[in-house]
Amino acid sequence: MTRVLMIDGNRALTESVGLQCLEHGMAVRMTDTFLDGLRQMLETPVSLVIVSSSLVHLSSGELAKLFDTIAQGFPWWCASTLIIPTLAIP
Repeated sequence: MTRVLMIDGNRALTESVGLQCLEHGMAVRMTDTFLDGLRQMLETPVSLVIVSSSLVHLSSGELAKLFDTIAQGFPWWCASTLIIPTLAIP
């Protein structure tokens, strides 16, 4: 099952994206703080992380190092607002 973690302070956007994910058979976890998102990554493996750039004050490289520390081996590509895995996690 595809699991999405969305970290964004915009509740309306988060709920809208979350509903779309559910409609397409994806499990969704949502939070409005970056630290809570990191905690949730430790608790539950995810296939995709969507994070608002306004919540992150790290460079893409530093963010990738942080996520690799939390979820070692998780394949991703970094953009300013989106972490997209390059492989699906079953």
